[in-house]
Parts: sequence; C-alpha cells; structure tokens
Amino acid sequence: MRMKKLLICLIVVVLLFDGVTVWAGLHKTLEKAQKKITKIMKVEEGTYYPDPADTNVTDDSTPELNFANPEHPLHNKIKMPDLKSQRKEKWKAKESEQPSAPPGTGDYYTWMQTSRNTAITGIYAQQEIAAASPPLGINWNFPFNSTKDQTIYAPTLMCPNYATMEAVTVHYQPAGNTTATHAFGIWDWRVGHSGWIVSKLINSTFLNNYVRSYPEGILYFVQVSIYPNGSNRDTTVYLWNFNANNGAGAWEIQKQHINESSGMPYGSAGWDMWESYMDDGSGGYLCPVIPNIESKNLKVYWNGSWNFVDSNFGSLQDQLSPPKCNYPRTMYNNFFYWSVN
Repeated sequence: MRMKKLLICLIVVVLLFDGVTVWAGLHKTLEKAQKKITKIMKVEEGTYYPDPADTNVTDDSTPELNFANPEHPLHNKIKMPDLKSQRKEKWKAKESEQPSAPPGTGDYYTWMQTSRNTAITGIYAQQEIAAASPPLGINWNFPFNSTKDQTIYAPTLMCPNYATMEAVTVHYQPAGNTTATHAFGIWDWRVGHSGWIVSKLINSTFLNNYVRSYPEGILYFVQVSIYPNGSNRDTTVYLWNFNANNGAGAWEIQKQHINESSGMPYGSAGWDMWESYMDDGSGGYLCPVIPNIESKNLKVYWNGSWNFVDSNFGSLQDQLSPPKCNYPRTMYNNFFYWSVN
C-alpha cells in the first residue's frame, strides 16, 4: 500500500514538472510571437519616455499620411466614423453633468470637470495603440457584422478649458467590412466646424516616427496645449516624433488653431477615455475579443507646472458594467493610469 502511494506521488510530481515545462514552453512561444509581431510591424523598443516639458518643437513631418486632407488620394475613400453624431445621445445632459452611456455604448474613463479646469492650459498622456500581445497584434479586426458599424475610440484625449480639438485613437470597422481601420485622428470642435481634420493610418511610417514598444505596451505620446484669448483659444495638438531633431526627438505639431472658439458641447470639461459603440441593432451589445488598451501618466499643465490627474483634477467614470460589455478594467492610479481588457 505504501509503495502504491509512493508511486502515485511520483506520478503527480512528474505531471506537475511536465506541466511547468509545457507552460514555460508556451510562455516562451508567446514571447517569441510578440517579438515577431513587433518586428514585422517595425516597432522599435523605447529607450526613454518623452517629457511633456521638453521644449523641442517642430512642424509635422508626415503630412502625406493625413487622408483627412481633401487633396489626399485616399480622402473620402477610407471611411471614418462620425464621432459627433455617435455622441449626441450622451450629450443631452447639462454641461455640469457627466455624459451617460446609452444602449449600444460603453465607456471607461477619467473625467475632468472641476473648479481647477479654468487654469489648465495643457494635457499629456502615454497612449497604447492596442498592444502587441498575441494573437491580435496591432492590426486587429472586429468580428464581421453585416449591418452594424463597430467603433472604439481608445484612448481619446480632450484637454479641459475649452480646447478646440480632441486627439483620438480610432478603431473602426464599417458594417459589411472584414477589416478594421486603425488611425490617429484629430476631431475639430470649433464653432461652425465638425469633423476629422487629421486622420493618419497607423502604418509602418506612423509606427517608425511616433510609436515605441515598452514593457507595458506599444505607446505613442500626445500633448494638447491651449492659450486663452478671452473666450477664444489657441489650441495645438502635438505628437512626439522619435526621429526628429537628429534622432533626439521633438514634439511635432499635428494641428494648430489660433484664436478660435470651441463648440464642444461639454465646454470646459476634459477626459481621457475608452469609448465604444457596438450596438447589435436589437438593444444588445456586440462584445468582440479585443486587445488590452491602456492610458498612462495622464497629466495636466496647471498653474505653471505638470501635475498627475489625481482627485484634485479628475474622477473615474465606469460605464462598462453589465448588460454592457463587461470587459475587465482597472484604474491603477487615481486617476492617471487605466486599462481596459
């Protein structure tokens, strides 16, 4: 009997050892797959994190990527979602209230609407472009749907204090399509205007200039600054270009408005958001498999210095609870580092 027990214990040990070996092998396989994806997409490893206080500034070096330009050969050939139209149901509330998430949508975000907003003149974030984690990679697709568009804006960044532009990571698949569009976009919120004024596909050129791979994910770095002119604003959207300034890097102007008035319905509010529109057409929700998306080190420029968005500046809004798409989500640091899925 004792020998039988000993034999059983020995078998269990062998199985456990083999299990650890198999898991270790699987882990190495996943690591190799991630490195292969990163190499294929030509995403270089990041050696530093760009500082919002860096004063090196230069003009846009990749205007040829902007298919929002009417002269671009792909203008109106690549469909982009109508952000303002999608949000209209949310923005029926008063400016002092947070937007609600009506059926077909789900949001998770840092909301900025405090008495400090009127002294904020800039915002900065490290944005993940949908990770390099297998098996989805960078150019992931939504499941096919013949009747409904599927949209995720994540992360999307709006500077408080009446900025005229919003910096958006767009993941969009029109109804009937099998391939999603992944782009960096800037939405125009000026009075009398509405639409994408910058739309750059996240392709090899975009990745080479603006994106680097870090332990926490594949990131780009964005900053929006404003300068008050009475009730109007000068608003500038920057991306960090790692190749600018002879390889030392610089903040690159993607778009600039001078002395313009904001027509954004929520006025002085700002946010850093994971935002989805995935209505199945019958009151339910399309909840596809998606990669992890994070936003990290969210800061605002307030009273002459950069500050993490803590409880003095922001709050958490979680609108992903059932029956909406109940993706795993975490606010790692209140309220400047969040992750969805």
